[in-house]
Amino acid sequence: MIDQLVKRFNHLERDIKALTYVLIAFFLTLAYRAAFLINEGHYNELWSLIAPTISVLAALLVASASNHLIVNDRINRMDDRNREIIRTTHYLIAICKDLHGKIYYVSLLLSDDNNTRPSFVLDKIASSIEDRYEVLLERDAFKYLPGKCIDIITSISGSIYGIRMFAEGVKHITQANPIVPLKMGRQNSGHDQMITQIDKLLNDTESLKDELFKLRESIEVKQIRSL
Repeated sequence: MIDQLVKRFNHLERDIKALTYVLIAFFLTLAYRAAFLINEGHYNELWSLIAPTISVLAALLVASASNHLIVNDRINRMDDRNREIIRTTHYLIAICKDLHGKIYYVSLLLSDDNNTRPSFVLDKIASSIEDRYEVLLERDAFKYLPGKCIDIITSISGSIYGIRMFAEGVKHITQANPIVPLKMGRQNSGHDQMITQIDKLLNDTESLKDELFKLRESIEVKQIRSL
C-alpha cells in the first residue's frame, strides 16, 4: 500500500512539472502574440489576450503552489528521517559503548592471573554481553545502518558466542562452588586463544562505534547545510 502511494506521489510530482512547462509555453506564446500586436499597432486586439493570460497565470500559480507543497512535504519527510537516524545512532552508540566496556571487563578478568573475583561473575557478564549484542540485531537498528556497520555486527557474532561458551565452561567447572575465586592463568586450555579473540572483538566494537559516529555526523552536517 505504501509503495503504491509513493508511486502515485512521484507520478503527481512529474505531472505538475509537465503542466508547469506547458503553461509557461502558453504564457510565452501569449507574450509573443501581444508583442506582435503591439508592433503591428493592433492595440484593440490586445483585450482578447487578457482572459487567456489571466487563466494561464492563475494555473501557473496553482501549479507553483502545488509544487511548493510537494517540495515542503519531501523536506519534512527527509527531516523526520534524519532525526530518526540520529536518535537510532545515539541509542546504538550507547549500546556499543556499553558492550565494549563489558567485553573489556572480560578481558581484564582473563588477563589477571591473580584475579580473586568469584567465578559466577564471568557468567553474569557473558549474559549481559549477549543481551547487549542482541539489541544490535534488532530490525529497527538495521534499518538505517550502512553496509560496513552491518558487516561488523554480523562478523562479531561468533566471538560473542565464544564468550558465552567459555563462561559456560567455567560455570560447569565451578558448579560445586560458584563463589570460588576466578583464577585463570596462562596455563588454562584455550585461555590464550580466548584472549586473542577478545582483543579482536574489542577492536571490532571500537570500529563499529566509529562508524556510528560517522553516520551521525554526516546527518548533522546535512541538516546544517539545509538550514
